[in-house]
Amino acid sequence: MSIFPLINSLICAILAIFVLSRNARHPLNLSFSLGLFSLGFIEMANFIALRSILPLFWIRMARVGECLLPANWILFIYAFAKKDRQILTKDKLVISIFYATSLFFMAFSQREFFITPLSDFL
Repeated sequence: MSIFPLINSLICAILAIFVLSRNARHPLNLSFSLGLFSLGFIEMANFIALRSILPLFWIRMARVGECLLPANWILFIYAFAKKDRQILTKDKLVISIFYATSLFFMAFSQREFFITPLSDFL
């Protein structure tokens, strides 16, 4: 079995904690850490799915992290492009649309719309 997803998730978590320890209130650090935590969650769920007897649940859990990943990286892009803390006032609508879309897909990630069991095809 592959141990690389576990190593990747630990690296993402350590890097996110390190970035937050530098300045936890800065929007750039918060948004980057959110993206890394999403990526680490995806990798940890994939690692558990590789070692599980019933991996379908953990694959669906990885999809939760994948649903949040685009919104978190868009938040990071907006925070990185701004000079000061304008991100929470000017681009609030755009960011909230991305998070609403992510939450919409996350709500359906646990159902069989995206991932169906193999027994349905047999």
